[in-house]
Amino acid sequence: MGDDQQRELGPMNEEEWVKLLTPRMRAVMRRAWVNARQRGHGFIGTEHVLAALTADDGGIARQALIDLGVAGEVRRHITATMDSEEYRHGLRPDSR
Repeated sequence: MGDDQQRELGPMNEEEWVKLLTPRMRAVMRRAWVNARQRGHGFIGTEHVLAALTADDGGIARQALIDLGVAGEVRRHITATMDSEEYRHGLRPDSR
């Protein structure tokens, strides 16, 4: 990060930190939101973000998963989890 991009990340409200998201991260979050909405979920969880990251062509996170040889497996697993009966009944991974 260049000197002009560095700054102290102290306490800030939501409006302030959202402005720090890169255009790519905003697109990932938008994709996560669409993914959640299409499934009828009233929230955006880390699982939605992970699914969005695996679909982010050119993104570092997706490339890391590809390099590790697990991108397809991660996407299938996260999709199966979100589409499972347990998940639909409120047993989200972060609720246990």
